[in-house]
Amino acid sequence: MRHFLLIVFITIAINAIPFGTAHADLTPEPVVRLSIRPVATTQPSLQYKLLPDLTDQTPGNAATLYLIGSKMGPDRKEALELESRASDYLDLPLEEVPRDKAEGLLGWFPSRLRMSDLAAHRQDVQWDYSLREEGVDALLPYLNDMRGLDNLWSLQTRLRTLDNDWNGAARIIEDRLSLARQLNHQAVEVQGLVEAGIVEETMARGIRDWISHGDSPNLYWSLSSLPQPFVDVHEIAVWEQSVVYFTFPILRESKDEPSDPARWRAFLAGLPGLTGSQFPRPRNTLTNQLQVAMLAAAAQPLARAYLLSHGHTPAQVDAMSVDQAVGTYFAEQYRRLNEDAWRAWELPFWEGRADLQRQTAEVSLRQRGPGGNPLAAFVPALERARYQFARVDREIALLRIVEAVRDYAARHDGSPPASLEQIKDLPVPIDPVRGQPFRYEQHGQTVTIEALPYDEFPIDGERYELTIVK
Repeated sequence: MRHFLLIVFITIAINAIPFGTAHADLTPEPVVRLSIRPVATTQPSLQYKLLPDLTDQTPGNAATLYLIGSKMGPDRKEALELESRASDYLDLPLEEVPRDKAEGLLGWFPSRLRMSDLAAHRQDVQWDYSLREEGVDALLPYLNDMRGLDNLWSLQTRLRTLDNDWNGAARIIEDRLSLARQLNHQAVEVQGLVEAGIVEETMARGIRDWISHGDSPNLYWSLSSLPQPFVDVHEIAVWEQSVVYFTFPILRESKDEPSDPARWRAFLAGLPGLTGSQFPRPRNTLTNQLQVAMLAAAAQPLARAYLLSHGHTPAQVDAMSVDQAVGTYFAEQYRRLNEDAWRAWELPFWEGRADLQRQTAEVSLRQRGPGGNPLAAFVPALERARYQFARVDREIALLRIVEAVRDYAARHDGSPPASLEQIKDLPVPIDPVRGQPFRYEQHGQTVTIEALPYDEFPIDGERYELTIVK
């Protein structure tokens, strides 16, 4: 199974989870409990940078160095075992991380970590995968390597934090977020989801550990200087919408070019779902031939009606073979479905969510039934994916507020604000998922900052419970 296809299947399964399901089937709303100390914002404000400055970058292709680094250290099997052990250490509370064992584990990867640090500070990145040539068959094996690398960096961040080595911890966080941004280059949706996962992991086992450890420096302005939105959703839209045309070059050809019946038949034979898998290459089997014939027969009357109502003359339609008429129908309907499906993608999530939801339902409708359009499978479940990217921005916004509370308490004898409106010295962000202020409550030295879920379903909310230690 090719890596791209495997990840696509996983992504489809994740995206298929609906926003609204029965309460009994849902995990309770995530709660993050932190004990924090009052600390004012740093001077200078950006003392700790979370992404490399241009002046700190060097020319060259980061992808090459990541590839070289991934080959350094233990063999693949042993490396996977060590990365799994690193994950176990990441699940422990910060103070319970066994330093000697963790340092010993990282000692297996000095060359990989050094090379990856250089890569994170390269000015350019060209992943150079074969998407243009192979379409949906393209290999993306480096994504698994990047997640393994981030596990190592995550453990390294925790150890630097335990040692109060703030410059060292900031450098590794900078590497991790730089890698995430580099993954946004030439990114299809699944690559963007890996990027989002790395950012969320960095916030959880990087920034949160930092904030809750002793009198750690305040990162309010460092977090505020990160790109907003962090994930470049435009880049993902551009590449994701090109996959179908890279996979089926016949769809890029002019309507005025001479048609080849054999090529149209090959196109239909390679459509998703006709060989028992979601996105296979065509196989010249009797079963496949029968499926193609049945699909063409079921879609032919729909194709004729559609083409005549969308600018084609009867003479043009009659001149087409059945395969060309059906293929042209699928292609033109797909273009319209695809454009409508993506039209709200780049809006703030709270503004475009309803339209994304409606268009996802429309795509699903056009894919079902006799003569349904198999190309609709190339339009992912955009609402859920867009939510994943907005959730990254929500996590950054929540941590900005946590740091704003620390700054306020430092300026008010260790007492937290009674409301977010009392914070006057720093801008207080709103929830980028809902487009509304976060809910805030204060009870003595304990405060709660809550991102409300949609439709009251707790799986899509998040809550921070902070105890301010004077």
